[in-house]
Amino acid sequence: QNTTQPTTIDNITYSLTYPVNGNQPVKIRGVEAGFQYGLDWLPGPLDGMGVLANATYQTDHGYNQRSLLDGAALHFPGLSRTAYNASIFYEKGGFSTRLSYVWRSYWLITAAGRGNLPEFNSSYGELDLSASYSFFKNFEVFFDAINLTDSQLEQYNAPARPILFDTFGSRYFFGVRFKY
Repeated sequence: QNTTQPTTIDNITYSLTYPVNGNQPVKIRGVEAGFQYGLDWLPGPLDGMGVLANATYQTDHGYNQRSLLDGAALHFPGLSRTAYNASIFYEKGGFSTRLSYVWRSYWLITAAGRGNLPEFNSSYGELDLSASYSFFKNFEVFFDAINLTDSQLEQYNAPARPILFDTFGSRYFFGVRFKY
């Protein structure tokens, strides 16, 4: 968690905020369910298809920070209560491709950020695509497309007080891999 201390440097006092390890024991408990299924019963060229997915639910116990805004109990920093991802894939004859969507619910960044208020990331999800082809055992060409949905990460420290909009945009990568 962050702490703010007055610090004097060259006779000038600054308020420095820096992370410290908390001394309270925190337990994180959760459950995760997932599955993967190859659709090998499909005819001919489609028998390399499959699906996979997982979902997570988790809670924390023992983190006792409260919001200075309304006194509400805060979740452990970085912990989303729920998260899931789902993919469809195809792998056959040296060709591999995967289309995946990943999502997580909002999470606490810090209990005491700007204005000594808690800061949160909003729920976030994005769609990604990857494809590759292996010409030989040790030579592969690949293509990756990240954030096809052009999702934007939003941070706030009160419901009507956004503090950051981070737009990464879609990103595309092409390359070769060689193993020796």
